Amino acid sequence: MRGESVEFQAMQKRDLHRDLEGPYGRILKVEIVDIRLHVTTRIHFEASPLAATPQSDALEFDCRVTMKSEGPPERIARLIRMDDNTCHFLQSLITPANVSSSATLGGQPLDLGTGA
Repeated sequence: MRGESVEFQAMQKRDLHRDLEGPYGRILKVEIVDIRLHVTTRIHFEASPLAATPQSDALEFDCRVTMKSEGPPERIARLIRMDDNTCHFLQSLITPANVSSSATLGGQPLDLGTGA
């Protein structure tokens, strides 16, 4: 299979309303009427079925927030920055973390090896 790039799009309400209107919204005195998170992910996938060498790379993540609020734009921007800075998923993409992977089979450790 030759390399191909794919784009995924998702729109969700997420827990943004709870997060942003919760403690941060109260601190900044901002009321949110509606909020949506639009995420577009572009990936590249390449594989050789005979050699069993699949490889997938994330090329780009685009996150866009749309919201309705009577709050001042400066406070809304600050609120979104605060949420970005405390989002574990977003921060793990921006600042890579060590990742480990293990598996068990029938309760015994399974050697995953290095190949696909």
